Amino acid sequence: MLSPNSLPAPSPGGVGARDSGWLPYWWDYAREQTHYQAAYSEHFGVPKGAGPVSKGLAKKQNQNYVIIKQRRRMVRKEHVTVARKLM
Repeated sequence: MLSPNSLPAPSPGGVGARDSGWLPYWWDYAREQTHYQAAYSEHFGVPKGAGPVSKGLAKKQNQNYVIIKQRRRMVRKEHVTVARKLM
């Protein structure tokens, strides 16, 4: 069991030295990440996008797929047009 005296001292920024490493990683891991794809396919039942598209180009293309991932898993897939309407 750890005693309060064995814990590292807080840094001047107010965040403990042991907390500063994993917090940015956890935030990026837990948030929803949006990926734009030109096409969509399944490989052995695992969904994946084909042909990554930048956000700027996705606004100009007639239609594309928006894949939203969270914690390395696909949460939802949307097929959208230029007007951002679902198909």
